[in-house]
Amino acid sequence: MVNIIFEDSFEGFLSALFYAFNNDIKNPLFLKAQKPSLFKTIKVELDENIITIAKGFLEEEIIELFYDCFCFDEEKAFSDVYKSFLFYMKNKHLKDIHKDFIRNLTYYRKSVNRERHKYIGFLRFHKLDNVLYARFEPRHFVIDYLGEFFKRRYQEENFIIHDLKRKKAAIYYEKRFSIEDFDKELNVEKDQYQELWKAFFEAVTIKERTNKRLQNHYVPHYFRKHMTEFDN
Repeated sequence: MVNIIFEDSFEGFLSALFYAFNNDIKNPLFLKAQKPSLFKTIKVELDENIITIAKGFLEEEIIELFYDCFCFDEEKAFSDVYKSFLFYMKNKHLKDIHKDFIRNLTYYRKSVNRERHKYIGFLRFHKLDNVLYARFEPRHFVIDYLGEFFKRRYQEENFIIHDLKRKKAAIYYEKRFSIEDFDKELNVEKDQYQELWKAFFEAVTIKERTNKRLQNHYVPHYFRKHMTEFDN
């Protein structure tokens, strides 16, 4: 067993995949940060040309699939991507549904896509000076998708979408977009729109027709922690 440490990015992960492949490493454990281990640990540097290199070996749709699985953000997903990568390099397809690691890729992608689309509706922005600020704690790495979506939606606004769990943020400022390390949680208590939103939510609510079971189905408790209209 070998632990392979990679830079916390998809390009870093691909660099680690190709390193393991080129060095014929069997069953490596891919990690974004070093942790205590009895096994050999190798830190792989980011290859700036890795996307171009990957496109020489993998179809575009396979790279996109691997990216979605990378966003699942669990060590098992990283390992299954590597096994699928080895299978593809040998067979030039991923159509063997009898392989658990290939079937798992579909599950990872669906889980990530489901969370991406839910947060489009569940993300709540606060107005802080001249910046819109949203904080949340997603299970998966989804701020890149949400950042691109709201960049198109709010082209004239500056915004920060803050993933508290990973201490990263999608930042759109003066027409420039980036994903940055971000470990400062901003104070939203002075948001002048927060009480207005709560008042609107209460005004449209018909208490006699409240259906908690249906509400929990459409807005699971996991998503409510940073939603203004719910008491948290």
